[in-house]
Amino acid sequence: MHPDEATGQVLACTGSAESTVTFPGFTYAQNDEVEALARNLGADRLSEADQDRIQQRIDDIVATVPSSARPHHDEGVSLGPLWGAGLAWAGGAVLIVGLVGAVVLVRRS
Repeated sequence: MHPDEATGQVLACTGSAESTVTFPGFTYAQNDEVEALARNLGADRLSEADQDRIQQRIDDIVATVPSSARPHHDEGVSLGPLWGAGLAWAGGAVLIVGLVGAVVLVRRS
Protein backbone atom coordinates (compact mmCIF):
# COMPACT_ATOMS: atom_id res chain seq x y z
CA MET A 1 0.00 0.00 0.00
CA HIS A 2 1.26 3.45 -0.87
CA PRO A 3 -0.84 6.12 0.87
CA ASP A 4 -0.73 9.80 0.00
CA GLU A 5 0.96 11.48 2.98
CA ALA A 6 -1.28 14.53 2.68
CA THR A 7 -4.66 12.78 2.51
CA GLY A 8 -4.12 9.18 3.57
CA GLN A 9 -5.79 8.00 0.36
CA VAL A 10 -4.30 4.88 -1.16
CA LEU A 11 -2.35 5.85 -4.28
CA ALA A 12 -1.29 2.36 -5.29
CA CYS A 13 -1.80 -1.04 -3.81
CA THR A 14 -1.85 -4.71 -4.64
CA GLY A 15 -3.95 -7.50 -3.28
CA SER A 16 -7.21 -9.34 -3.57
CA ALA A 17 -10.70 -7.92 -3.66
CA GLU A 18 -11.10 -8.56 0.06
CA SER A 19 -8.19 -6.33 1.02
CA THR A 20 -6.40 -3.50 -0.71
CA VAL A 21 -3.32 -4.05 1.45
CA THR A 22 -1.27 -7.21 1.15
CA PHE A 23 1.93 -7.75 3.10
CA PRO A 24 3.71 -11.10 2.59
CA GLY A 25 3.13 -13.45 5.52
CA PHE A 26 0.36 -11.32 7.07
CA THR A 27 -3.10 -12.80 7.65
CA TYR A 28 -6.15 -11.17 6.07
CA ALA A 29 -7.05 -9.71 9.47
CA GLN A 30 -3.58 -8.22 9.92
CA ASN A 31 -3.67 -6.71 6.42
CA ASP A 32 -7.11 -5.25 7.14
CA GLU A 33 -5.89 -3.86 10.47
CA VAL A 34 -2.93 -2.06 8.86
CA GLU A 35 -5.17 -0.72 6.09
CA ALA A 36 -7.76 0.57 8.59
CA LEU A 37 -5.05 2.14 10.75
CA ALA A 38 -3.59 3.98 7.74
CA ARG A 39 -7.02 5.06 6.55
CA ASN A 40 -8.13 6.30 9.99
CA LEU A 41 -4.88 8.06 10.85
CA GLY A 42 -4.67 9.53 7.36
CA ALA A 43 -8.16 11.00 7.40
CA ASP A 44 -6.69 14.39 8.31
CA ARG A 45 -3.19 13.92 6.78
CA LEU A 46 -0.51 11.51 7.83
CA SER A 47 1.84 13.21 10.23
CA GLU A 48 5.27 11.80 10.93
CA ALA A 49 3.92 10.46 14.23
CA ASP A 50 1.08 8.72 12.34
CA GLN A 51 3.56 7.15 9.94
CA ASP A 52 5.70 6.01 12.87
CA ARG A 53 2.63 4.48 14.55
CA ILE A 54 1.73 2.56 11.39
CA GLN A 55 5.33 1.40 10.96
CA GLN A 56 5.50 0.29 14.61
CA ARG A 57 2.34 -1.81 14.21
CA ILE A 58 3.72 -3.37 11.02
CA ASP A 59 7.00 -4.13 12.82
CA ASP A 60 5.04 -5.75 15.68
CA ILE A 61 3.20 -7.98 13.22
CA VAL A 62 6.36 -8.78 11.23
CA ALA A 63 7.95 -10.05 14.44
CA THR A 64 5.27 -12.79 14.53
CA VAL A 65 5.66 -13.82 10.86
CA PRO A 66 7.84 -16.91 10.40
CA SER A 67 11.09 -16.20 8.57
CA SER A 68 10.12 -18.60 5.79
CA ALA A 69 7.03 -16.48 5.00
CA ARG A 70 8.93 -13.18 4.84
CA PRO A 71 10.26 -11.79 1.59
CA HIS A 72 14.04 -11.56 1.54
CA HIS A 73 14.64 -8.82 -1.02
CA ASP A 74 18.25 -8.38 0.07
CA GLU A 75 19.16 -11.93 -0.94
CA GLY A 76 18.51 -11.51 -4.67
CA VAL A 77 17.18 -14.35 -6.78
CA SER A 78 17.45 -17.77 -5.26
CA LEU A 79 16.77 -21.09 -6.95
CA GLY A 80 16.92 -22.94 -3.68
CA PRO A 81 19.49 -25.48 -2.63
CA LEU A 82 21.30 -27.09 -5.53
CA TRP A 83 23.16 -30.13 -4.26
CA GLY A 84 22.54 -33.84 -4.10
CA ALA A 85 19.85 -34.94 -6.55
CA GLY A 86 19.24 -31.35 -7.70
CA LEU A 87 22.86 -30.93 -8.69
CA ALA A 88 22.88 -34.31 -10.42
CA TRP A 89 19.79 -33.44 -12.49
CA ALA A 90 21.17 -30.02 -13.39
CA GLY A 91 24.53 -31.50 -14.37
CA GLY A 92 22.84 -34.21 -16.42
CA ALA A 93 20.71 -31.64 -18.25
CA VAL A 94 23.76 -29.51 -19.06
CA LEU A 95 25.62 -32.60 -20.30
CA ILE A 96 22.75 -33.68 -22.56
CA VAL A 97 22.31 -30.20 -24.02
CA GLY A 98 26.08 -30.01 -24.63
CA LEU A 99 26.17 -33.38 -26.35
CA VAL A 100 23.16 -32.58 -28.56
CA GLY A 101 24.76 -29.25 -29.49
CA ALA A 102 28.05 -30.94 -30.35
CA VAL A 103 26.32 -33.57 -32.51
CA VAL A 104 24.41 -30.84 -34.37
CA LEU A 105 27.61 -28.89 -35.02
CA VAL A 106 29.50 -32.00 -36.21
CA ARG A 107 26.70 -32.99 -38.61
CA ARG A 108 26.60 -29.48 -40.13
CA SER A 109 30.35 -29.57 -40.86
